[in-house]
Amino acid sequence: MTSPNQITREDQAGAFRRIAVEIGGTFTDCVFETEQGALLCAKVPSTPGSPELSVQHALERMSTSLEQTQEFLHGSTVATNAVIERKGAPTAFVTTEGFRDILELQRGARTNIYDLQYVKPAPLVTRDHAHEVTERITAAGEVLTPLAPDSLDALARRLETSGVRAVAVTLLHSYANAEHETRVQEYLNRALPGLWVDISSDVAPEFREYERASTTAMSAYLGPRISTYLSQLHEDLGARGFAGRFMVMKSSGGLQHIGHSHVRPVEMLESGPVAGAGGAAEIALRAGVRSVITFDMGGTSTDIAVIDDGRLRYASQSTLDGLPVRSPTADISSVGAGGGSIASIDAGGLLQVGPESAGADPGPACYGRGGTRPTVTDAHVVRGVIRPESFIGGEWTLDGAAAERAIAALADDLGATVPEAAEAVVRLADENTINAIRIVTMERGLDPRDYTLVAYGGAGPLHAARVAEELGCPEVLVPPNAGMLSAFGLLVAPLQATRTATRIRPAAEWAPQDLEELYQSLDAQVRAELRDMGAPEEAIQLTRILEGRYIGQAYELSVLAGAPAHIPDLVSGFHQAHEERYSRSRRSEPIEFVSYRVRGECQRDFADLASMTYPSQATGGGAQSADIKGSDGNLTAVFTGRARLSAGDELVGPAVVEESTSACYVPRGWTARVDEHSNLRLSRRNP
Repeated sequence: MTSPNQITREDQAGAFRRIAVEIGGTFTDCVFETEQGALLCAKVPSTPGSPELSVQHALERMSTSLEQTQEFLHGSTVATNAVIERKGAPTAFVTTEGFRDILELQRGARTNIYDLQYVKPAPLVTRDHAHEVTERITAAGEVLTPLAPDSLDALARRLETSGVRAVAVTLLHSYANAEHETRVQEYLNRALPGLWVDISSDVAPEFREYERASTTAMSAYLGPRISTYLSQLHEDLGARGFAGRFMVMKSSGGLQHIGHSHVRPVEMLESGPVAGAGGAAEIALRAGVRSVITFDMGGTSTDIAVIDDGRLRYASQSTLDGLPVRSPTADISSVGAGGGSIASIDAGGLLQVGPESAGADPGPACYGRGGTRPTVTDAHVVRGVIRPESFIGGEWTLDGAAAERAIAALADDLGATVPEAAEAVVRLADENTINAIRIVTMERGLDPRDYTLVAYGGAGPLHAARVAEELGCPEVLVPPNAGMLSAFGLLVAPLQATRTATRIRPAAEWAPQDLEELYQSLDAQVRAELRDMGAPEEAIQLTRILEGRYIGQAYELSVLAGAPAHIPDLVSGFHQAHEERYSRSRRSEPIEFVSYRVRGECQRDFADLASMTYPSQATGGGAQSADIKGSDGNLTAVFTGRARLSAGDELVGPAVVEESTSACYVPRGWTARVDEHSNLRLSRRNP
């Protein structure tokens, strides 16, 4: 794979007003917005060992000075990878006397009840680093046992010699009264300066001791690494003259200015994928599509989200590497199926694709960087869907012979021809995606036939039509510059702040004025944080959310709360939400209100994705014909550059539409039409 050409200042349309960078497992995508509103993009290999280096490489290609840049917007998978690879900081856990084993005991339920060899996920903090302090607060927030100063002294002595770099403090019922946790944090900050200390009343002020402890432990575990990484990146930007706002994407789908607020590491776990889903939602709305399944296939994974009425779905809890994370997040599901996913034969002799990935280094065999194992990208090259001379706008030339050798070795193991093996790899990657989409739709009572599939990422548009056909989705929408949509999503993401409180109380016992006062307090905290980030007061939009349950139920459902909060409406909304989720409700049963959340947003200017250009990209010639190899022989397809298509143009499959950061495959029996927003709209042809 040849190195990209240097991009010169002459390629720029002016000074950069905003820069958006999304670091993925294989590529780092950058979008540069000029003062005139034009968008330039760059795609460089990620550097997993030092992720900030890939940002430097992208900036070096575009500019040497950032003095006029007002905002740097950032999303990444650094936090997620640190947990999965267990590369966080040595961490201690501090809790109430008698509860040292919370992280070890976890929950009694199994994630897979049929797995006879089931083993609970290993906690991020080992038991020898779990410590207790003498104190006790009741669920009502009353001090039952005062915090003992001598237990703090003993704790500090143990931590000082333990070698830990971070501490997670989760005291019993601190969501109801944070006084003791705050005192522990203040004491440790004085006694052991330089130690990262997170407290659960700040990270996850909600009930359920294990989930709160797990989330706080993960935040502390990530704290030193994420803090160092962001500080180094900020310092590198400053060396280039940057003095603007440094903002990061949160898992909940909004941006936060790290210069004004403390960004908790657990809030960055889905920061890359959620940027793409948010960008897809905006693109679909502009095209008049409100019900969407997003399909983001990059180099390492595929990320899927459901969008109803133009808005992402949210979840109050997610899991990472088997560990619960109690933090608001966009409801995104990920599966290990990307362009770099490795194809292999399992112990039973069956073909499998992923979850292991070739990543950025060495990458797929066709990258020519030392990789030899077959990947999905290699399969596309062998089939002829990806042409080696057209990859990344023609700046990189792939090694077709290396891809052929990698797939040939797999074909020998399968007892198949090389084209048969390549097609099998692609189809299995399709099936992995289809199964993941079924989980987030059919298993939740949603019908994929009611949704448009929005495909993006470097590989998503290559698989989208077949995935949509299997699921029954009536249409596929492929945005322009689909391979850059996650970075683009950072440009259109709102400023966002969230506050949460827990008060477990039956609905019948709430006085309307008390409930409204609680929400108004949360409203004020959210507004203050957004104003601190530069949001105009009149542009702030607040969403109130209530989590409730039937008394005796173990888990809650979320409903929207009005302003002012009207208790009968909340009760009715809960019954309706329960019926939608479980196909039944019990309207005579009493309801318990549990958690109260306010999410505030300030919408941003919409950038035009269709105006994005890849500097030095080749527009290519007119439409050309070439063969695509399959298990049943060759198929002649039309290859054309996307830059040469205009609104109203149609292509009849088989066809491949190539652009600088992605390619779209239109199978036989499908047509692709360019709409007025430069999106490709794929649909089945009438028989």
